[in-house]
Amino acid sequence: MGSLVSGTLAEIYLQHTEELYIRHWIQSKEIIYYKRYVDDIIVIFNHNKTNEIAITSIVNNINEQLEFKATMEINQ
Repeated sequence: MGSLVSGTLAEIYLQHTEELYIRHWIQSKEIIYYKRYVDDIIVIFNHNKTNEIAITSIVNNINEQLEFKATMEINQ
């Protein structure tokens, strides 16, 4: 983020991506909880409806310049 406008452009792009993809998963209850602060995102998936590995794969294919990494909770 070397330029003064880099943060603003990143925010606009991520909001656009959320509007196109994430909102659908929230409305369909595949994602129970979604919260983002700058570039850190927490997502709680509905295990009854969702394969979190498939969603991570879909999100990573949105733009080859971005890479989302999932950290799965173990032992609840």
